[in-house]
Amino acid sequence: SRFHEGPLYISKDGNLCFFTRSAFVNNKKRYDEGEKMPLQLFYVYFDGYEWGEIQEFSMNSLDYSVGHPAMNKDENYLYFVSDMKGGFGGSDIYRVSFNDGKFGTPANLGRDVNSDSNELFPFISETGDLYFSSDIKGGFGGLDVYKCDYKGQSFSFRKNVGAPFNSESDDFGFSIFRNENNIESGLISSNRQGGKGLDDVYFWGSNVKSLKLRGKITD
Repeated sequence: SRFHEGPLYISKDGNLCFFTRSAFVNNKKRYDEGEKMPLQLFYVYFDGYEWGEIQEFSMNSLDYSVGHPAMNKDENYLYFVSDMKGGFGGSDIYRVSFNDGKFGTPANLGRDVNSDSNELFPFISETGDLYFSSDIKGGFGGLDVYKCDYKGQSFSFRKNVGAPFNSESDDFGFSIFRNENNIESGLISSNRQGGKGLDDVYFWGSNVKSLKLRGKITD
């Protein structure tokens, strides 16, 4: 649309897309009480030829924003960010089950993940670990990337992933993948010094293939 389309998630088979958009539905703008357009989540299916009709996420509201979708490896849970009432402050990360196109009841991920600041841009690794950005005090500055280890149905307490991923500027949009040789790499966005402009995309990791060294120890 002519408004903001932001963070999105595309399913592994490429046939489902969740995306963030300013509250603009059926060519009509939606406003909250402050005459602002909150962020909302939408999703759309691909039938192999074209994208179908855009559908609204069940938690969309004019009382708060919803956005930044992510899914786990099995794609049966949708993670999202919202500043709805009942959270710990700012925007929190929530999770809702998703099966056969139906949503369950959303749940806040709790105090180990969320703080009284803003938690944003969630990403779930193949091992189920949660990565996100937060402007919680005590970090490197701006938005920092944090990690919570997956513990079955819950997550460990958040941990700042440190440098070089985090800087004095905003660091967000973190992703991590493993190739067939179990080598990690990924992407991150940042407005740190030395970039091309404002928010830049950076690649991190190694393209070096794993090597095997064979020999005989004589001493």
